[in-house]
Amino acid sequence: MSANKILCIVVVLLLAWPAQAERRYLKKSEVFCDSSETVCLDGTLYYETNSRVLTLKARLQKKVAPGIIRLRFTGTDRHDYQSRTEILLRIRGNYSEIVTTRMRPDDPAVSNWQLVDFTFEPTDD
Repeated sequence: MSANKILCIVVVLLLAWPAQAERRYLKKSEVFCDSSETVCLDGTLYYETNSRVLTLKARLQKKVAPGIIRLRFTGTDRHDYQSRTEILLRIRGNYSEIVTTRMRPDDPAVSNWQLVDFTFEPTDD
Protein backbone atom coordinates (compact mmCIF):
# COMPACT_ATOMS: atom_id res chain seq x y z
CA MET A 1 0.00 0.00 0.00
CA SER A 2 1.39 3.38 -0.95
CA ALA A 3 2.21 6.09 1.57
CA ASN A 4 -0.46 8.38 0.06
CA LYS A 5 -3.20 5.78 0.58
CA ILE A 6 -2.12 5.20 4.17
CA LEU A 7 -2.05 8.93 4.80
CA CYS A 8 -5.55 9.32 3.34
CA ILE A 9 -6.88 6.50 5.53
CA VAL A 10 -5.32 8.04 8.64
CA VAL A 11 -6.79 11.48 7.83
CA VAL A 12 -10.27 10.01 7.25
CA LEU A 13 -10.11 8.12 10.57
CA LEU A 14 -8.95 11.20 12.46
CA LEU A 15 -11.74 13.29 10.99
CA ALA A 16 -14.39 10.64 11.74
CA TRP A 17 -13.28 10.01 15.34
CA PRO A 18 -14.81 13.17 16.91
CA ALA A 19 -18.10 12.46 15.14
CA GLN A 20 -18.45 9.36 17.31
CA ALA A 21 -18.71 11.45 20.47
CA GLU A 22 -22.17 11.04 21.87
CA ARG A 23 -24.13 13.62 23.81
CA ARG A 24 -26.97 12.12 25.83
CA TYR A 25 -29.62 14.65 26.77
CA LEU A 26 -31.34 14.35 30.13
CA LYS A 27 -33.19 17.64 29.52
CA LYS A 28 -33.02 19.48 26.21
CA SER A 29 -34.13 23.11 25.98
CA GLU A 30 -36.92 22.61 28.46
CA VAL A 31 -38.18 23.94 31.77
CA PHE A 32 -37.74 21.65 34.78
CA CYS A 33 -38.50 22.42 38.42
CA ASP A 34 -37.65 21.20 41.90
CA SER A 35 -40.21 18.97 43.63
CA SER A 36 -41.95 21.95 45.30
CA GLU A 37 -41.80 24.05 42.09
CA THR A 38 -40.03 26.83 43.99
CA VAL A 39 -37.15 26.91 41.52
CA CYS A 40 -37.50 26.26 37.80
CA LEU A 41 -34.64 26.10 35.33
CA ASP A 42 -34.98 26.65 31.59
CA GLY A 43 -32.14 24.94 29.82
CA THR A 44 -30.26 21.82 28.88
CA LEU A 45 -28.71 19.03 30.92
CA TYR A 46 -26.57 16.46 29.12
CA TYR A 47 -23.84 13.83 29.48
CA GLU A 48 -20.96 13.58 27.01
CA THR A 49 -19.82 9.97 26.77
CA ASN A 50 -16.28 10.64 25.49
CA SER A 51 -15.32 13.29 28.05
CA ARG A 52 -17.59 11.69 30.71
CA VAL A 53 -18.89 15.06 31.83
CA LEU A 54 -22.36 16.06 33.04
CA THR A 55 -23.16 19.60 31.89
CA LEU A 56 -25.94 21.97 32.92
CA LYS A 57 -26.61 25.19 30.97
CA ALA A 58 -29.74 26.96 32.18
CA ARG A 59 -31.38 30.13 33.50
CA LEU A 60 -33.63 30.67 36.50
CA GLN A 61 -37.24 31.18 35.43
CA LYS A 62 -38.21 33.49 38.32
CA LYS A 63 -36.71 35.37 41.25
CA VAL A 64 -36.26 33.22 44.36
CA ALA A 65 -34.38 33.42 47.66
CA PRO A 66 -30.65 32.65 47.57
CA GLY A 67 -29.94 28.98 48.17
CA ILE A 68 -28.55 25.68 47.00
CA ILE A 69 -29.84 23.58 44.13
CA ARG A 70 -29.20 19.85 44.51
CA LEU A 71 -29.42 17.64 41.42
CA ARG A 72 -29.20 13.89 42.11
CA PHE A 73 -28.44 11.33 39.42
CA THR A 74 -28.36 7.55 39.15
CA GLY A 75 -26.96 5.35 36.43
CA THR A 76 -25.85 1.80 35.75
CA ASP A 77 -22.83 0.36 34.03
CA ARG A 78 -22.92 -2.56 31.57
CA HIS A 79 -22.86 -5.03 34.51
CA ASP A 80 -25.96 -3.36 36.06
CA TYR A 81 -23.95 -1.93 38.94
CA GLN A 82 -25.85 1.16 40.13
CA SER A 83 -23.99 4.37 40.82
CA ARG A 84 -25.12 7.72 42.24
CA THR A 85 -23.78 11.24 42.05
CA GLU A 86 -25.00 14.77 42.72
CA ILE A 87 -24.37 18.35 41.73
CA LEU A 88 -24.69 21.17 44.28
CA LEU A 89 -25.08 24.71 42.96
CA ARG A 90 -25.24 27.89 45.02
CA ILE A 91 -27.53 30.49 43.43
CA ARG A 92 -28.16 34.16 44.23
CA GLY A 93 -31.80 33.80 43.20
CA ASN A 94 -31.90 36.62 40.65
CA TYR A 95 -34.45 36.50 37.84
CA SER A 96 -32.89 34.96 34.70
CA GLU A 97 -29.67 34.14 36.60
CA ILE A 98 -27.38 31.97 34.48
CA VAL A 99 -26.79 28.56 36.07
CA THR A 100 -24.01 26.55 34.44
CA THR A 101 -21.75 23.80 35.65
CA ARG A 102 -19.73 20.85 34.40
CA MET A 103 -18.98 17.82 36.55
CA ARG A 104 -17.20 14.53 35.94
CA PRO A 105 -18.91 11.77 37.97
CA ASP A 106 -16.71 9.41 40.01
CA ASP A 107 -17.75 6.29 38.08
CA PRO A 108 -16.44 6.46 34.48
CA ALA A 109 -18.09 3.15 33.50
CA VAL A 110 -21.59 4.64 33.79
CA SER A 111 -22.88 6.44 30.71
CA ASN A 112 -26.66 6.33 31.15
CA TRP A 113 -27.14 8.92 33.89
CA GLN A 114 -30.69 9.95 34.80
CA LEU A 115 -31.85 12.90 36.87
CA VAL A 116 -33.82 11.41 39.77
CA ASP A 117 -34.19 14.34 42.17
CA PHE A 118 -34.05 18.14 42.04
CA THR A 119 -34.33 20.02 45.33
CA PHE A 120 -33.82 23.60 46.50
CA GLU A 121 -32.70 24.65 49.98
CA PRO A 122 -32.91 28.40 50.79
CA THR A 123 -29.97 29.89 52.69
CA ASP A 124 -29.58 33.00 54.84
CA ASP A 125 -27.23 34.83 52.47
